[in-house]
Amino acid sequence: MIELAPYIGRELTYDEAWLYCATLDFKNHRDWRMPTRAEYEHHDSIYATAWHDGRMHRGANFDFKHITQPVRTVCK
Repeated sequence: MIELAPYIGRELTYDEAWLYCATLDFKNHRDWRMPTRAEYEHHDSIYATAWHDGRMHRGANFDFKHITQPVRTVCK
């Protein structure tokens, strides 16, 4: 199960998105990350153009800007 952080209202490059997720402190949690490809594909609340680890492939344009939707794993 994952929890989503709020969308910040602007698109970021891959490096900016990674740094944003790595340094995000929201609801006293600091374990935010980009969603996996499976989470991206199966979670209706993640924006359709959001960065996810499946976009990290050879030949990707990392200067292109996408929405960043940080997620964290929630253990129950």
